[in-house]
Amino acid sequence: MDTALKRQPLIGMLLGWKISEPFLYACHSFARERGCGFYYFFTGGIDAGQRRIRGFSWNGREWEEGWFPYPDVVYDRYRRRWKDKSGCYDPLSGITSTHTLPANPGKVAFYRVLSRHPEVKKLLIPYLAKVRPDSLIDFLSKHRKVVLKPNGGTHGRRTLFITRKESFYEVDDQSHVHIMNRLDLAELAEMLNEQGFLVQKAIDSRTRDGAPLSLRVHLMKDGAGAWTILSILVFLSLTPHIGITNHEETFRSFSVWENFLRSQYSRAEGAGLDKRVRSCALAVAAALELEWGSSFHEIGLDLGIDPSGRLYAFESNVGNVGMRFGELQVARSGMDYAAYLAGKQQS
Repeated sequence: MDTALKRQPLIGMLLGWKISEPFLYACHSFARERGCGFYYFFTGGIDAGQRRIRGFSWNGREWEEGWFPYPDVVYDRYRRRWKDKSGCYDPLSGITSTHTLPANPGKVAFYRVLSRHPEVKKLLIPYLAKVRPDSLIDFLSKHRKVVLKPNGGTHGRRTLFITRKESFYEVDDQSHVHIMNRLDLAELAEMLNEQGFLVQKAIDSRTRDGAPLSLRVHLMKDGAGAWTILSILVFLSLTPHIGITNHEETFRSFSVWENFLRSQYSRAEGAGLDKRVRSCALAVAAALELEWGSSFHEIGLDLGIDPSGRLYAFESNVGNVGMRFGELQVARSGMDYAAYLAGKQQS
């Protein structure tokens, strides 16, 4: 172990799986810039009796394995408190952590937060938390096309669209379209209700060329503990019959935010939309923190844009937010926030 690690505030990054070498080195470099030592470790390397952890630190040439003292701050990229089977969280319970949410809140919990805060309530899509036969029929009578999806995260799997026709219902499972009568639909509703599904009005969020789209706004806390926007990406489904941009069977593409605005809007329209998206995202982050406290520091917010230009919130992810297109920014912000928490302990 590098003896310098003993004298500095120490950040330990908790992992549940292998992660890219560039991200690891970026975390080491940004931690060092902020006057902190850094090592990473996995869930099985904790020796609670000796208050030490088996991990890896950069020795100038390679990652060197060794025993390290408990860190001042755990940068948690595992984020599995509610379903962890390794038992890693109990021995770390007295250490400041970047992520302490006891459970994954789910979509319904997110929608309820939106409904309670006027500044973000306009983003709320009409929904029903339960898929009961009579309420589903009434909801379809009002909105004509709805989407049914599990309350937990499934990356678009098992998502259904239902459209009311004159004398039947079309049920689109993203692979096939099924024709159902009212009795069939009632049986489907009973089954999905038992599986924890919810129902929402379907939002027609598409490019001008007709490709289904969603916006992913990636937010993290910075070195002052304030929310900041790392990136805005536009995800597209290029498979015509699949309306879910993150569905595993669709041919997906993405655009950086600036290119999307230039291709779809005039300069003034694009500037206005950019301002609204950023303002809404920061307002959502503030509302979630008011409800859930400072128990998380990263949000993946998924938004849609209807044909009139109105923004809607599809869902939010405060667990393992993807970083495939922004590892460097995530590493910088993660170390900024962990160093901020370490500094608070010493002040």
